[in-house]
Amino acid sequence: MKVPLIVLALILAVPASAAVYKSVLPDGRVIYSDQPPSENAAPAHLPPIQLIPAAPVPPPPEPAEAQETTRNKAAAYRSIGITSPAHDSTLRDNAGTVVINVALDPPLLVKAGHHIAIYLDGTLIGENSTGTLTLNNVDRGTHTLNASVNSKQGQAMLTSPTVTFHLQRVSSRN
Repeated sequence: MKVPLIVLALILAVPASAAVYKSVLPDGRVIYSDQPPSENAAPAHLPPIQLIPAAPVPPPPEPAEAQETTRNKAAAYRSIGITSPAHDSTLRDNAGTVVINVALDPPLLVKAGHHIAIYLDGTLIGENSTGTLTLNNVDRGTHTLNASVNSKQGQAMLTSPTVTFHLQRVSSRN
């Protein structure tokens, strides 16, 4: 059993150490071979093999199960809504102070990097993990609010319905 394996190993090793021969045909073509095709063939002296390091391999894409986990976390939020001020309410505050409270079910996944973004009249006014924000010196008039749960990358995963409120500030000018 050992003898056939040794013979096989020797047979396979011979081509690895074979010489390369160069011969020039009468029409000027050059031929390289591992066997001398004629008596005028001479062993070719080849330069050492050039080794080029491989380009760095980019990291593999995120596994499908990790993507599914992110989707499950986003799907885990059942509802988000602004509880204060109430929709279509009128606030009377001369300083223009508005306290905003956002309710989220279930609670925010802070460890996953999720946060709540709050928008006044379509403009981002704050981001936090508490869902509470106090605004000062808000202009009188009608305003809109909405909030969203955003991922660590800033993508909105769930957005609240828009709440409209009216702010009245007493003026000494009548």
